[in-house]
Amino acid sequence: PTGTASGATLALVLTVPGGAPVTINHTVTATDATAGTATVLIPSASIATNGAYSVVGTLTDANGNVGAASTARAFTVDRTVAAPGMPDLTAASDTGTSSTDNLTRNTTPAFSGAGAEAGATVTIYGTNGTTVLGSAVADAAGAWTIMSSALASGAHTITAKQVDAAGNSS
Repeated sequence: PTGTASGATLALVLTVPGGAPVTINHTVTATDATAGTATVLIPSASIATNGAYSVVGTLTDANGNVGAASTARAFTVDRTVAAPGMPDLTAASDTGTSSTDNLTRNTTPAFSGAGAEAGATVTIYGTNGTTVLGSAVADAAGAWTIMSSALASGAHTITAKQVDAAGNSS
């Protein structure tokens, strides 16, 4: 923090969803004082719950004078993501005897699904579970449609995984 001498205490008060506030104290080092900034790591145990958090900081100098609180900074913790819905051959790609029998002569069929997080990247995989057949971004409702890369004749098991905006993978 600019104008702060080493030895001052930076107190961060973390507002925890559904819990009591947590205070994290950091003693300002000479390096912090020279740089005009301090890096304070929030212990992972303090942000273990998904949800909205905020943090406010105050500085106390060596004489015990407490400065004005900083503006609250808000952030969201998101550590989980569910698997998206099972991919389904779209009716337009289904060329079997009905539009729901999941049979096709189309070598690059389209698959659709729902249940993804809005904005998540959904990727579909071939039978071995590792061959990427295509990907798309889920819409605001969590729905997605992906045109598959070419598939050989035969039965295929298509699976889907998503990666959300926070980088969590299903």
